[in-house]
Amino acid sequence: MNQHYNETFKLKLVNLYSTGTPATTLCSRHAIPRSTLYSWIKKYKKIKARETTFISAKELHLIKKELKSVKNENSILHECNCTKKSSLDKKLCAIKKLDGKYTVYSLCKALNVQKSTYYHRKLRSPEKTIIQKEDEILRIEIRTIFDEAKGRLGTMKIYNLLIEKGIKTSPKRVSRLMQEMNLVSVYNKKSIRYNYVPSLKYTNNLINRSFMQTAPNKVWVSDITYIYVNYKPYFLCVIIDLYSRMIIAYTISNNMKTSLVTQTLKKAYDSRNPELGLVFHSDQGSQYQSYEFRSELNSRRIIQSLSNPGCPYDNAVAEAFFRSLKAEEIYRWYYRTVDEMQASIAEYVDFYNKKRPHQTLNYKTPFQFEQEHYTK
Repeated sequence: MNQHYNETFKLKLVNLYSTGTPATTLCSRHAIPRSTLYSWIKKYKKIKARETTFISAKELHLIKKELKSVKNENSILHECNCTKKSSLDKKLCAIKKLDGKYTVYSLCKALNVQKSTYYHRKLRSPEKTIIQKEDEILRIEIRTIFDEAKGRLGTMKIYNLLIEKGIKTSPKRVSRLMQEMNLVSVYNKKSIRYNYVPSLKYTNNLINRSFMQTAPNKVWVSDITYIYVNYKPYFLCVIIDLYSRMIIAYTISNNMKTSLVTQTLKKAYDSRNPELGLVFHSDQGSQYQSYEFRSELNSRRIIQSLSNPGCPYDNAVAEAFFRSLKAEEIYRWYYRTVDEMQASIAEYVDFYNKKRPHQTLNYKTPFQFEQEHYTK
């Protein structure tokens, strides 16, 4: 009959053997087989680890086993892309993905999940519905568009980009999935309110808020705003084609002299080469009313139009661009150098022209809208 011997008894016999007691004596005295005694001796024999440190073969085996377990756990945590503090759903998905490569016991131990919980979910959870499977695909597409736009696009713009990709969905569904993923556009939804200041001053407002045009290079609008670099203001002048809302030229300067707007006009004119009859609209800033700028317009036979004084609604398209620029780009960063600021503005203008859908343009980008006009 097999008899159970405790660790203390085994160590006592091993120590007696180590101090000179013959194996035959120990075996006959305690009625144990010699093979059993020698297995204990091998197991508990001290191994020299350092000059003054000795450990038994069993202790060494346990250390190796623990080390292997730790390495295995680190490998699992590295591959599963989650931690013990992640949600249960995420951990269970990771276990399911790695099941087969590692044992379920190792996976559950590494992620601090009960094996019974995993098997309950695996064996009893219902199969995902078609809608749930579609939602998983949509989440990836939405996240990709949102991240590529650096969080600048909201529900409707993302919805229209999905439709362009041939993905059938609805704005309500996109909104729900964005809420579930906690994706919120950086755009500030609070409306900007202005106080209209009536004036009897004569103005030559030729467009009268007729912001929809029939072709490019019919009406350009322009405005100036400021950007801080390490608490120092710099000034940005833009010119926008009213037909496509495309930023056709911009200039950044450390001052607001007339040269800021004249340089921007020259850039726009050289890049677009408009026909006669072009209208240039702006507010009544001193730069736009200066003799130098008016002369520049006259030399190119461009007709000037000015907003009513104190009424930014007359130049709403330019104001709307600056609002988007600041909410989606400028207010998100602290610019330490001019180079940082210039790179940021250049990236955003390219994004605005080529990647940002506009509701006014039936959710096409300014670049798309112009291309369609010229290919008709």
